[in-house]
Amino acid sequence: MRLEVGQKLAVDITLRVGSVTQGVKVTAGSEVLQTTDASVGEVVEPTSIRELPLNGRMLIDLVLTVPGAHVGFGVQTGSANPLYWRPGQRSAVVIGGSRPNANFFLLDGATNTDPTFNTQNLSSSPDAVKEFQVETSSYTADMGGAGGGQINIVTPSGSSQYHGTIYEFHRNGAMDASTFASMGNKHLVQNNFGASFGGPLFGRRTFFFVNYEGLRLAQAEAQILTVPTQDEIMGDFSRSSVKIYDPTAAVKNPNYNPSLPTGPSNFPYTRSQFPNNQIPSGIPTITSMSATKTILRTRAPFAWIIISRTATLCWLATLAVVKMDSPRAAA
Repeated sequence: MRLEVGQKLAVDITLRVGSVTQGVKVTAGSEVLQTTDASVGEVVEPTSIRELPLNGRMLIDLVLTVPGAHVGFGVQTGSANPLYWRPGQRSAVVIGGSRPNANFFLLDGATNTDPTFNTQNLSSSPDAVKEFQVETSSYTADMGGAGGGQINIVTPSGSSQYHGTIYEFHRNGAMDASTFASMGNKHLVQNNFGASFGGPLFGRRTFFFVNYEGLRLAQAEAQILTVPTQDEIMGDFSRSSVKIYDPTAAVKNPNYNPSLPTGPSNFPYTRSQFPNNQIPSGIPTITSMSATKTILRTRAPFAWIIISRTATLCWLATLAVVKMDSPRAAA
């Protein structure tokens, strides 16, 4: 009999006196009906953790193999709400139509959920995970804490023999095509590296397992910057939709109501817009400032440019696992 994480099985065994016989019997039967647990979910096996490709070795990506789970908002780039994303960790997984921050995470039975954002607190390396269970509905009484999925991760233990791994996964942009935003800068260097080791300790009564994994990522980053056109540098904003006001003509607004929210229709001061949205020649503009020499310029009719630079985005490590097990027999 094999029990996976989160499963329960009761077997009634009756012993009686009988003769000693030997034989081989092959039978085919259906799976035993589960009557003690009504939860719906799936266990991600060690084979899936070991064999399936993982970009960046993000373990939580394997949750997407469970029916009812799909990618949440902001999980790929982390450019959205920080409640759903952390550098080097993907936690924005939607299970059963719930919100990305409505899941509950456990690590070896202990709570691994960030109490502030309700996302995964510590991310484990795939080499430091034996298997994990994802429950999508009908949770048991010992699970809870959120209305979405319940993700229970179990770390491996050392065995009676010494085993270890050393690994590195390298990715670069040598074969990548240039995009419009990259401006020819295809720099990408991503290194996932680590090691794990486990075995017996203290006369084979205590077993240990340790793991460490690091991530180093440097890649090109494109940004779109708004810069003034040549006409705007000279003070002519007639083609701009932004209204330019005379800062020297500000007077108190007699209709201002301090009990109401401040906004365009309820502002403490009123100012006069420059005629035709053009700054008169007598008022200092960008041209007369020292910043003119360092300001970015464009010859295009639109007021934005793209710059591409190489940035180090991640210098991280996953949760370092150090586990000691000392089995004891109980009467």
